Amino acid sequence: MSFGSITYTDDEFNEIQAALRKRLGTDFVATRPGPGGQKLYYVEGWRVVQLANETFGFDGWGYSVTNMTVDFVDHLAGKFNVGVSATVKVTLKNGCFREDVGYGCVDGMRLLGQRKREVETICAQFTIKTLRPTLT
Repeated sequence: MSFGSITYTDDEFNEIQAALRKRLGTDFVATRPGPGGQKLYYVEGWRVVQLANETFGFDGWGYSVTNMTVDFVDHLAGKFNVGVSATVKVTLKNGCFREDVGYGCVDGMRLLGQRKREVETICAQFTIKTLRPTLT
């Protein structure tokens, strides 16, 4: 059997459903400064991957970047201002999948590749959240 066509046992299915119904505690939520002095709340990328591994099994899910577009690049004084959008597909071992689009923009970056990886992570987070709505 190949990935994407493996059925869940009844026990696996029930365990996944129970995990998806659980609410996350505040210790899962990180904060960072936002525009206008706001505090922004989010779940860190590594934690989303950890939760997906705990919920679906380390070999029970995967994701792929199906599209990534650099929307603009401005090079000023040795630094880059960059906007990147990406589409990420998250697939479970039984073939169930979700796709989502994310966008990232940053000013004053020295390396372009770093921002692409960040956007990929952001997209994966959003897409995994559609499989596990308690992450929101």
